[in-house]
This record gives sequence, C-alpha cells and structure tokens, in this order.
Amino acid sequence: MAAAAAAWRRGRGYLIVAVVLWAAYVFAGRMTWLQMGAAIGASITLWTLSFALGFRAFARGVHANGLGTVLTVIVPALTAATLLLKLPVLPALFPPGAVYLAQTNPATVEWMIGPIAAGLAALVIARRSMRECERRLRAWYDANQGRQSLD
Repeated sequence: MAAAAAAWRRGRGYLIVAVVLWAAYVFAGRMTWLQMGAAIGASITLWTLSFALGFRAFARGVHANGLGTVLTVIVPALTAATLLLKLPVLPALFPPGAVYLAQTNPATVEWMIGPIAAGLAALVIARRSMRECERRLRAWYDANQGRQSLD
C-alpha cells in the first residue's frame, strides 16, 4: 500500500496533465467522452501492468534495466510497426496501442481484448509477486549479504 501511495504522489501530476489534454481533445471535437473514458481506462491498465512487472523484478531481486527498455522502447516500437502495417486489431493487444486506438477509433469488442488481457495479467503478476516477495528477497539478501561492489 505504501508503494501505491508513493507512486501516486510521484505520478499524479502526469495524470492531471493527461486528463487536461484528453478533455481538450473532447472539447475540440477530436474525440468523444466515451473515447476519453476508454483512453483513461487503457492508460490505467498500461500503468498497472508496468508497475506489476517492475514490482515482480524488484521482488525477485533482479535488475530491471532490460525490462525498462522493453516497456519504454521495444513495446511502443512494435505497436508503431503494427499501426504502420495497418493491422486491424493487433495494435490494441499492446497496452500503448490500446491507449492510442482508444483516442483515434471508437471502442469495439476487439479493442477491449487488449486492455482486459493486460489488466488480468497485471492482477496475476502482482498477486503472485506479493505472495513470493518476502521469500525471494530473503533468499537474495542471504546470497548477497556482505558483498561489496568494487565499482
């Protein structure tokens, strides 16, 4: 719970800016209120999945540099590639694609598959990570206690 509170304190400004921009899109007639709601929901799912994956890495005592690269560079690049190839449903399966498509297209049943799958994955990953966190961190600490970095 403390981690969620800390994340909220750090990230609420970004959320406020995003909501203001989405509201501007609605008032400018670029998207509907329903699309704004879908974009907000998909964004929350994207954030939750990223947080759950990051927590999983922390709970295992591993560096998350590769995970960060995958989430911030590779997944958006794959999403952009599927958009450029004009593949109809595939971009929505990637969380960034679901956010983008929610803003540019009406929400459809096919679009909802991606955010629902990402939300379910986030729940499963977070629950499993929470259940295993203490045991894995204790094992990591036992293996690394007394080691000093020579950097």
